[in-house]
Amino acid sequence: GYAEKIVDEWLNGDYDAVFGAPAHETVNLSPVDITTPTGDYTIRSDWKSSTPTAKWNSRVYARAISTLTGYTAGALSEYDQYGGITNTGIKGQATGFFHTEKHGGRIYIIDPLGNPFFAVGMNTVELGATDNQDQAALDKYGTAENFYKSISEELRASGINTVWGGEWKELIATGNLSTAGSIGCISSYMSGLSLGVSTGGSAAFLHNNTMNVFDPDFVTFVRNKVDTVVKPYVDNPYILGWYSDNEIPSEEDMLYRYLTIDPSEPVNAFSYAAAWTFLKVRTGKANPTTDDITTALAEEFKAFVYDRYFRVVTGAMDEAGVKQMYLGNRIHSENRTSEGYLRAASQYVDILTVNLYGGPEPSIDTIEYMYQYSGKPIIVTEF
Repeated sequence: GYAEKIVDEWLNGDYDAVFGAPAHETVNLSPVDITTPTGDYTIRSDWKSSTPTAKWNSRVYARAISTLTGYTAGALSEYDQYGGITNTGIKGQATGFFHTEKHGGRIYIIDPLGNPFFAVGMNTVELGATDNQDQAALDKYGTAENFYKSISEELRASGINTVWGGEWKELIATGNLSTAGSIGCISSYMSGLSLGVSTGGSAAFLHNNTMNVFDPDFVTFVRNKVDTVVKPYVDNPYILGWYSDNEIPSEEDMLYRYLTIDPSEPVNAFSYAAAWTFLKVRTGKANPTTDDITTALAEEFKAFVYDRYFRVVTGAMDEAGVKQMYLGNRIHSENRTSEGYLRAASQYVDILTVNLYGGPEPSIDTIEYMYQYSGKPIIVTEF
């Protein structure tokens, strides 16, 4: 009965908003004036990757500003206390919090004072990952508090203005950098059910890597997590935004995975029921099988899963009075080019955060695809 209720809510509610939204027109992002590398380029030394499919072992060249055709240096940027640039000629609304606005056809991050802000980020800043690293940092800086204060000042002086992960609570206390806070929603919920699997970065789970977003308890868990982690910071202007998870499941065969978990396992009950009810309603068959899964239905189901996920997370954030931006869940792999995922995300996130590996330049097609089906600005959070 619960599964029927949420499938009905999806098909008679958010489905039209997600799949009825028009695709967004992209600009021509094709590279121009690509020339043979010369002495004006910087050559990066080889990175010997253990990932056999990655093209990370080839020599890669980075473009120097001096080689950009038609580029003329302007006046040096002047910054406000949040890192926003005061002399661009662009002025947005001073809302007291980071947000996005469109100026001249381009979407900008606008800082709390109304100035355009370009996030130059460091993914992880922390005291140390081992006892030896901790001690070395303390020997140099004296205390953990002084370490974060000194490091944030050094980063700000070097042009870095944003910190994405690591010990964000300690860094936000320094008032030197904008910070993206991490909540940990489905990843923490699954770990609490002893369903988490260590993968070295991405979140992965037992039982076909399915996520228990349809559990009624997931709603309660996220509300409590937001109240504990986010609510104390809802008035902090240095919070750039919040991301709810990092690299959670993205497989194209998500519907098949949900339908082939063991329904006799109590922990799978709501996941299986939701998938089965979805397939039954969408095919109109009393007893459909996995053979009835089409590419279109697989994309629809992924949108259904993530619409549920985003609805629960943003609902909890709204209840807590969160004023900062929502930065989604740092997508990777298939979610970067999944129409279902991107359309669902577009209804909830302020900015798409995406982790792009495999080389220093993302595929033009990937960037265009993300914008076409989301209409949202994109920040690369790992590369």
